[in-house]
Amino acid sequence: QTVVDFEGANPLDAPFIGGDKTYWEVTTDQADGGSVNSIRPYDPLIKPGTGDNYPQEPFEAFTYDVPIAMESGTISVDFYDTFGLAGVGGFEWALSIILEDANNPADFVAVEVSRLPYGGGRYYPTEGIDTALPTTFDTYTSGPIRSIGWHTVNFTISPTESTVNVDGAPDAGEVSGPGGNNSLRLRFMADSATGGGFSTWTSGMADSYPGAPGLVFVDNIVFNATAPAAASATFGFEDGEVDAAGSFMGPSAFDNTFMSGFVNDFATTSTQTSEGVLSGTFANNPEPFSSLTFDLASATPGSITLSVFDALGPNTDFDSFGSIIIEDGSNPADFLSLELWNGPYPSAEPTANYYSIRSNPGGGPSTFNSDYYGDRVVGWHSVEIVLTATESYILLDGTENLDAGGRMTGPGLNTSPKLRLMNGTASIGGFGNWYATTDELEFGFLSGRRDHLYFDEISLPISSTSVPSWSLY
Repeated sequence: QTVVDFEGANPLDAPFIGGDKTYWEVTTDQADGGSVNSIRPYDPLIKPGTGDNYPQEPFEAFTYDVPIAMESGTISVDFYDTFGLAGVGGFEWALSIILEDANNPADFVAVEVSRLPYGGGRYYPTEGIDTALPTTFDTYTSGPIRSIGWHTVNFTISPTESTVNVDGAPDAGEVSGPGGNNSLRLRFMADSATGGGFSTWTSGMADSYPGAPGLVFVDNIVFNATAPAAASATFGFEDGEVDAAGSFMGPSAFDNTFMSGFVNDFATTSTQTSEGVLSGTFANNPEPFSSLTFDLASATPGSITLSVFDALGPNTDFDSFGSIIIEDGSNPADFLSLELWNGPYPSAEPTANYYSIRSNPGGGPSTFNSDYYGDRVVGWHSVEIVLTATESYILLDGTENLDAGGRMTGPGLNTSPKLRLMNGTASIGGFGNWYATTDELEFGFLSGRRDHLYFDEISLPISSTSVPSWSLY
């Protein structure tokens, strides 16, 4: 057996531990077995120059395909600036509003809203190019000084190029982007499209400068074509106009076929609107399915044991999810999981339970059993995953199969399995499969809370010779 207790320096650096390490942290809030540390899901980003944590993945964005035929015309977007000239000189972005070639996103023209000091504090037009360095960053001295309130970005499109201005102020013609002879697409990004002018977000070389949520609101997207024929289309952020995720017990999902990527990263709000009652803004929600994996390819028959602390217990707010998964090492869609989240199931009982899930590797609904384990309780729980040559099964606090419906089994050692700890529900609440079928409108994976689950004292049936020497002490 190899025991990982998350003590010492860099405890997640063991070579058999993989996955989304960026989204997990060592903490002293809870610990088991007399140790000091445990781990929990976390989504860190350090705001430049401050040390403050702003959880955000680089270059998060949503897009609109142009909904009408447009060889020439205009696209306008209203945005609300919450900070104006406050903090001029800070290296922080709020939003980039981008018109791009959908077939070559590196070819774009954009307006970036940030706290940079150039030109006394303005909204900066930028241009992407097809090579990594450099790009065009226009200080736009003829454009408006930043100010709190609503402003309008205007893209003017001809068959061969597109240009941009803010509030109608003419630019110096320094930046331009794809014309109507391309497949145009509008992108809203909570980051710098050009890495501060040194590259492009698509190049893999751009620095990321994401800002805090709620700095900018966007509303009233208007497409006006003059050729090949006069036509127009308008999108606000009202209910029934933007993508919305479904919920197991709530409303069905809604799909705006011209929109992609809005769900999770951004949200609708009534805080500021230019038209209607809702606008859109960066929301900074947890990254879905962030997980750690433990490679068990060298495992021998035996048991995985681990401790998990549940901070919510019988709570049924239905907003926090976590999964402990044993999966096929070459096909993560084939798994057995113990899911620990604050849903109301089984609703017929006074206290809801923990859930046992057997996936459908093809991606359809999973086998979901809400009576398999005992009641949810705040505190530390012991998990045992028994591994045999051909199958696995999971016990929680020594119990399983409490409804006498039969043992649920998963992949065995013949699949070179992995243990996965996930911040989310691997089965989408029993309706799907996180690896095989999930898209942004799927059920129930978009909410989470970072303080829900803590993990400690993971014992694995692998040789201690397969881990770094520090683990032997």
